[in-house]
Amino acid sequence: MSERPDSDKQTNPSNVESARRTKRPGYFEILFGGFVATLLKFWDTKRDQAAKEEQQRADEHLIAAATDKMARYTKWLVAATVASVATAVLTLWVLHNQLSAMQSEQRPWVRVSVNPTKLILTIWKEEQFINLNYDIAVKDFGRIPARNINPAAILAIRTSDARAHELDLLQRQMCAQAEDTAKRDPIGRITIFPEDPDIVSSGSGSPWEPSYFYLVGCIDFTYGDGLHGKTAFRYILGTVKDSLFASIPFPKNSGVADQGGAVYWDIPLTSVTFKRDDIGNYVE
Repeated sequence: MSERPDSDKQTNPSNVESARRTKRPGYFEILFGGFVATLLKFWDTKRDQAAKEEQQRADEHLIAAATDKMARYTKWLVAATVASVATAVLTLWVLHNQLSAMQSEQRPWVRVSVNPTKLILTIWKEEQFINLNYDIAVKDFGRIPARNINPAAILAIRTSDARAHELDLLQRQMCAQAEDTAKRDPIGRITIFPEDPDIVSSGSGSPWEPSYFYLVGCIDFTYGDGLHGKTAFRYILGTVKDSLFASIPFPKNSGVADQGGAVYWDIPLTSVTFKRDDIGNYVE
């Protein structure tokens, strides 16, 4: 049996169609498909980015709105606080002025009058001294009592008119000393009532100088809730010669000697002049 020639073989049409369907895509098709996929991905990315930016703008708008609202509230709160503080300060200022006015109306006003009771000149160890004892008459012209009246005074000289300010300094020191004593012992001295005068006895001494002396002093008194008032006083002590103040001379007669070796003279008060000075008498 002989074989059929190749020309006699026939191709099945269904097989040809199947081969066409399974044919691989070409280079252009792959390139085009990749371009389309990249473009789609780019569009998706841009769309997502746009959505994120829109959301971010919305969030920023909300934050800005909230921040602005908070800032307005903070400004209002600060303004309200400042207004409240200003009102409180103004109220305190008004109350303070009213209280000061009430205290000025109700506080004690103490008048002082000093009267000498004894004047002694002394020589001790060849040093010369002068000592003055005196009563301080105090009277309250205010509406409430003056408590714990403390005096402080010193005998001083004024060597010249150019140094008169030194007496003012001494007087301020005496007022400060009287207040310090009152604070250290708040119940140690007398209390005077309005229109009920009293007397505080005291004394001052100094080395003797050939000049007339000043009694420079101050009383401190307490009133209200620990407030302090003061009355300052200044007197001149000496003799008058040719219408001018002069020193108090030591007597020429023998004095009285004590057991300590001191010699002293009790000077009659009628032989000296003691008068209130024109300045240095004030109340504060």
